[in-house]
Amino acid sequence: MPACRCILVLTLCLTSACSFRAPPPPEPVPVATLREQERAAGLSAAVARERAAVAARDSANATIAVLGRRISLLELRLLEKDAQVEDLQSRLDETRTAVVKARSLVQMANGRAGAASGMAEAEVALRSLKAVAPPQYPDVQQATRLLRQSADAFDNKNYGGAIFLAGQAKAVALTATSRLGAGNRLRTARPGEATFAVPLRLKVIVAGSVRDRPGGKSPVLFPVEVGVPLTGLSYVDEWIRVTDDRRRTGWINRSMVGRR
Repeated sequence: MPACRCILVLTLCLTSACSFRAPPPPEPVPVATLREQERAAGLSAAVARERAAVAARDSANATIAVLGRRISLLELRLLEKDAQVEDLQSRLDETRTAVVKARSLVQMANGRAGAASGMAEAEVALRSLKAVAPPQYPDVQQATRLLRQSADAFDNKNYGGAIFLAGQAKAVALTATSRLGAGNRLRTARPGEATFAVPLRLKVIVAGSVRDRPGGKSPVLFPVEVGVPLTGLSYVDEWIRVTDDRRRTGWINRSMVGRR
C-alpha cells in the first residue's frame, strides 16, 4: 500500500511538471512601426513650427500696417505745420504791405470820413469771408479782432489808427477769401473729417483721379495729371479733400500729392 501511494505521488508530480510551461517572450516591435512613429512625431513638430511662424508673420504684418497709418498721419500733420509757417510768413509780408498802404491812406484820408470808409470796406470783406469759411476759421477771428480794434480807435478819435487797423482787417479777409474760394464745401464735413489749420498748397505727384468720397472705390469726379496744383482743405484718414483752379472739389489719396 505504501508503494502505491509513492507511485501515485510521483505520477502527480510528473504530471504537474509536464503541464507547467514558461510564458512566451514578448514579440519585438517591427522596425517599420518605429520609423512611422518617429516620422509622425517629426511631422507634428514641423506643423507646430509652421503655425508659430504664420502667427508671428501675421502679427508683424498687422504691426507694420498700424505703423504705416501712423506715419501717413504724421506726414499730413507735418504738411499742415509747414503750411502754417508759410502762411505766417505770408501774413507778415501782407502786414508790412498793409502798413505802407495804411500810412499812405492816413495821408490821403480826410479824418473821420476816411476812417469810416475803411471800416465799411473791411466789414464787407469780412462778410464775404464768413460766407465761404468754416466755423472758427482762424482768419475770420483775426479779421474780426482787427475790425473791433479799428472801431475802438475810431471811438477814441484816433482816425489814423482806425484806418490802419481797418486796412489790416480788410487785407486778411480778402486774402483768406481768395484762398478758400467758392469751391470750399467744408460746412458739409464728413464724419471724422479734420480741417487743416491753413489750406495746404499741394501738387499731384502720381497721376490718378479725384473722387467723390474718401475711398478707392468711390465714383471718379475728374482725372489729374502729374504737376497739377491743388489746395488741401481737410482730411479723413489717408484721404485729402482738395479743390483745383477750376473750383472743383473732391477727394484724393495722400500718396498721390506732395507740397508745392
